Amino acid sequence: MEVVWTRVGAYALCRDGARILLSRFAALGHPDHGKWTMPGGGMEWSESARETAHRELREETGLTATLGGVAGVFSRWFTAQESARGESGHLVCIVFHASELSGELRKEFDDEDTTDAVQWFPIDDVEALPHVELVDFVLELASGEVHSSPLP
Repeated sequence: MEVVWTRVGAYALCRDGARILLSRFAALGHPDHGKWTMPGGGMEWSESARETAHRELREETGLTATLGGVAGVFSRWFTAQESARGESGHLVCIVFHASELSGELRKEFDDEDTTDAVQWFPIDDVEALPHVELVDFVLELASGEVHSSPLP
């Protein structure tokens, strides 16, 4: 199968005791619209993964943090039928531990944002929320069960 696209993203795993910070994805018509995900997103030209995680955390949540080591790497192959783009591809998400959060949690969003809400959730409540696969991976990381996603 031909891989048409590859998307590399970087994300921040922000915990506050038994709570985790999530952002809600907003893109009308996208299959993940309205689902909760991790603060983060796609790398821009010339950024390092760490720079991406810092930028995305600030843009989506209003917070800044100290990023520690890599918590894990999520890897997911998509067939054309599974992909929102209608083309086969590969998603790679680098998840960093975040600590020393500062700033005010963002409360207002505009129509051009791909995030429409940010909220702290008790980790035990997250599974019941509509969420993307990356969140399941991070929940496993948070419980200490996984260091990287399984290779196909």
